[in-house]
Amino acid sequence: MKLAQIHALLNSINGNTFAAMDTITEVDLKGGKKNPMKGRVTKHTTGNRVQLFTSHKGYKNMVNRRLEAEGKVANFEPAALRWGTRVEDSPLIEHNGKFYLQCIFIKGGESTYYLDNTVIDKANIEGFVEKEPNAGRTGLEDGNEPIVRTFALDSIREIRMMGQAVKG
Repeated sequence: MKLAQIHALLNSINGNTFAAMDTITEVDLKGGKKNPMKGRVTKHTTGNRVQLFTSHKGYKNMVNRRLEAEGKVANFEPAALRWGTRVEDSPLIEHNGKFYLQCIFIKGGESTYYLDNTVIDKANIEGFVEKEPNAGRTGLEDGNEPIVRTFALDSIREIRMMGQAVKG
């Protein structure tokens, strides 16, 4: 996906917006180089529903509202990024000349796994590990924690928001 195309779309966001996106990502597997499937498994997902924020304040406010709803002190402050630099007024992160889109998952899409471009059942993938949510980072109850994911722009095949679609 060209950075200029996504920047044009993101420039029209005022604070936050909801989007749908389709992605193709390489699946991280346990077992290192000994795993015969390492680097050969991809996950194709269509219809991820996400929320995008133009500043880190949106995530902070979301968590604090949820803390208040749980009857807890709403004083959450997000930690600094562990890698990369946030692009000002956007949900983008730049790292080593590559750009990534950070989002909060509302609902995951439909996923199909491929081994060397052939469909494979997730149960048959050697070293497959389900991603854990961001448990424990905010003080929210289990199941109420926002799920933050970051996608390389080149893994996004299409993003749809505000009546527009940009294909990667």
